[in-house]
Amino acid sequence: MIWAWGVFIPSAVMLASLRSKDNVALGAEPPFWFFSHRSLAYAGVIMAAAATMIGRAVATGSDRASSHRFVGYATMLLGLAQPIIAYVRPKTAEEKEKTGWLKLHRYVGWLSTALALVNIRLGLQLWDPHNAISSTYYAGLVSAGSLALAWNYKNF
Repeated sequence: MIWAWGVFIPSAVMLASLRSKDNVALGAEPPFWFFSHRSLAYAGVIMAAAATMIGRAVATGSDRASSHRFVGYATMLLGLAQPIIAYVRPKTAEEKEKTGWLKLHRYVGWLSTALALVNIRLGLQLWDPHNAISSTYYAGLVSAGSLALAWNYKNF
């Protein structure tokens, strides 16, 4: 789950947000950012769905994990909505802006990623509440989130 929501999906989101107005990401040809974004996102959602099913099968039902479980299910619902939203993508940029599709896709993507990163923190706390990994993860999360918000301030 950490690989899906902590690496693949945030990488897909950041890759899409790093593209320029000419749709060129990191100096590559225009299709590169889109195909990489889509591949990372689909791989992440498939891994997360599989991990959710495994987690559901081995869950102990502990009350300590109720917030982690609730946030995880909400995150998965939003994550599974993204491929459906992408499937109904309008063909032209004007249609995307006119219909609000682009804002919906961005906001659902950012919200699901933010919830997932918070949920990773909740899961690490369940594993060992006094573990330094959990605190270090949180510090890195705040730093990366601050940078992402600063880079994307005009998209919000």
